[in-house]
Amino acid sequence: MKRWHLELSCTGKGNDQVGCGLENKIYESDIFVTTDYLIDESIAYFFTFSCPSCGTKTDIKDYVIPKDIRRAKIEEFIYKSVKRR
Repeated sequence: MKRWHLELSCTGKGNDQVGCGLENKIYESDIFVTTDYLIDESIAYFFTFSCPSCGTKTDIKDYVIPKDIRRAKIEEFIYKSVKRR
């Protein structure tokens, strides 16, 4: 069975960083959630990976990640956030 993955460049987009440009195979296990507060004080969720070469964080467009993976990543993030309290 083939593992789901994306091929994405390290750009630093969404994280005010400059990436190295390396093309990476990003698997589900490489993706984590980052957040930001919006003007209305709601939380925006972003799907992010860290470049294995330089460590730069790059956001991934939501629509390229399957819905079930997005949902699982957000649930995992919320669970870990609640557990830390």
